[in-house]
Amino acid sequence: MDTIIRELISYDQQARDILREAAQAKEKAEKELPIEEEKLYRDFLQRAKERTNRIQEQMEGSHRDGIAKMEGIYRQESERLEEMYRKNREQWEQELFDRCVAVE
Repeated sequence: MDTIIRELISYDQQARDILREAAQAKEKAEKELPIEEEKLYRDFLQRAKERTNRIQEQMEGSHRDGIAKMEGIYRQESERLEEMYRKNREQWEQELFDRCVAVE
């Protein structure tokens, strides 16, 4: 009988130790939780900021490419119009003069 009582006391002590350790683990987790939440929040904000910056850089790059392409098209068209003007200037001036002084 003494053996059974000693075993029960031992089991009770083990159960109390387990409960104490669980309570300590819970308390520790409750203390660390806000710190971990803050860390996760900061990490999330940092990743979001980095992603936003990458997207912005990509957009700026595509805008620069688009502007450069449009500038090239503008230059080509401007050169084409200048050449057309050089070739046809005298003819156009004559046509304007003829139309202004022509009597019908």
